[in-house]
Amino acid sequence: MAKLVLWDIDHTLMTMHGLGGDLWAVAFEEATGVPLREQASVTGSTERVILRETARL
Repeated sequence: MAKLVLWDIDHTLMTMHGLGGDLWAVAFEEATGVPLREQASVTGSTERVILRETARL
């Protein structure tokens, strides 16, 4: 069976109206044990880069 994966790296396919940031905050705290205080820019970045840059902040 063929599968299609859409990766909306530049937010042109769908708008989440802030939900993505809320989910990121929950996931970040669960993964690190530290509340998210500031998130790196997500536009044009992969999840790996966003996590790395957010951890630096």
